[in-house]
Amino acid sequence: MTQELLERDSQNASNAELPGRSARVLPPALVHPLQITLRWFLVLIALGLGVFASGQSLFAQSSSIGETSGQQQWYVGYNGFRMLLEERGLTTQLDLEITLRTPAESVVVMFGDLSRINRAEWLRLRHFVAQGGCVLVASEQALNLPGVCLFTPGPVSVLSAIDQYLGFDDCIIVSALNSKHPLSAGLRRIIVNKSGWLSSPEDDSLDWTVIASLPPNCLPASASGRPVVLAGLDPNPDRGVLILSADQSLFSDGMIWHGDNSLLAIQTSDLLCRGRRKWLTVYNSGVTIPGYQQNPSTPPSPAVPPGQLPPIPPQLPPLEDLPKPEPELATMLKAANHVIDEVQESNILNETLRDRPRGMRPVAWLRTISLILLALFTLFVVWKIAQNRWHLVPNLHTRFMQSMYGVHSAKQLASSEFGSAVEVLSRDLCREITGSQIETEWLKLLTDGKGARVAALPRGLRKGLTELLGIATRGCRIHISRRKFQAIGRTIDSIRKLHRMKPIV
Repeated sequence: MTQELLERDSQNASNAELPGRSARVLPPALVHPLQITLRWFLVLIALGLGVFASGQSLFAQSSSIGETSGQQQWYVGYNGFRMLLEERGLTTQLDLEITLRTPAESVVVMFGDLSRINRAEWLRLRHFVAQGGCVLVASEQALNLPGVCLFTPGPVSVLSAIDQYLGFDDCIIVSALNSKHPLSAGLRRIIVNKSGWLSSPEDDSLDWTVIASLPPNCLPASASGRPVVLAGLDPNPDRGVLILSADQSLFSDGMIWHGDNSLLAIQTSDLLCRGRRKWLTVYNSGVTIPGYQQNPSTPPSPAVPPGQLPPIPPQLPPLEDLPKPEPELATMLKAANHVIDEVQESNILNETLRDRPRGMRPVAWLRTISLILLALFTLFVVWKIAQNRWHLVPNLHTRFMQSMYGVHSAKQLASSEFGSAVEVLSRDLCREITGSQIETEWLKLLTDGKGARVAALPRGLRKGLTELLGIATRGCRIHISRRKFQAIGRTIDSIRKLHRMKPIV
């Protein structure tokens, strides 16, 4: 290898002396330093461009993520839920009058704004359920079902990040589910979007069950813990069903795939189709929706006259237009192993790196390697120096003498302004005991005599808890004595230890 390199150097030197190659040649003493300097200059430029490009790409990526999250939309439509119902053998009927004639064989689904439906029609629909019909009413608007329930419009929002879905305060994670009911069996959580809430049912002819309830600490406060999904079943099997939802988006195409909403939609369709159901009428904001699989209003195609051939069915597209089948995982692994074996046997890497770089003398190789080692050693020394702190000069501060009045005032303030600390400690204790951030909940749960555990506390601790509750809700004066502050601290410590051994609320 050395002999070949020497022969190539001599050949290059002879070529440089040929006629027509009158390029100016630098002295040998300046060739190698210039080459080394130029190499390091190019390396530094490449590193700078790489850092700048990576920073730009990260900035662009973060900007695109922010725009995507900001422009996220909740799409509406009920094609998926209608498909579930029609897959169970239901045929869409656009005329509600025809559907109401056969209650034991019909299902009625109503979404959106239902203000166009008058009281007489609602009473007729309730009579339809009493005769064995199945009805689903899902609406976020204000609605009064006569004799049944009251829909209160939202949107309901939550302040706790634990109950927020994807950071939206009006998109709530509902985990208070009745797992014993067939409508919510196996569900862990459902996601509601801009939901309202329902009142307690007034109809006694059906067996009512609260399927899902909003979490506590909702805004407005009247929505906290209120039902969002109710189910009323006829005591007789395979008879009437009335399902009420204060959030119509639970069954929409945009929300059905979030949380366990899809499982809720499947079990709702199962419950609505119990028995021998044949007909389905779907209302969206007072307008009948045609069938998902086919439009019932379209007239049937005329029969083929005798003696004529039926029309040619639609043909498959050409093979080149069909999507190519994806290879299986085992096939992909075999192909990758075969390529690796071929690369190892052909020795491509050694053949490619042989005589690279060309035209470089062994002395230049030695100098390049030495320069790299020197650069690495310099970086190591700089890193070790940066790790030591002996070279850092301490920052000297100039001290000033205070007057006797300033010293006495600072001592008096430090020994008397304990009110703000007592208020913070009292509020923290109320939050820990009740698990709530709302002061009205503190008053409701910690008032003397309201809970069995609170009433069972010793008289001294009950009195201290009442005083702490008053400080947490109404505040405390700033200047209190050190003895009073220490007494309050001992009371807080005793109540906290008692609560951690056995919860008070």
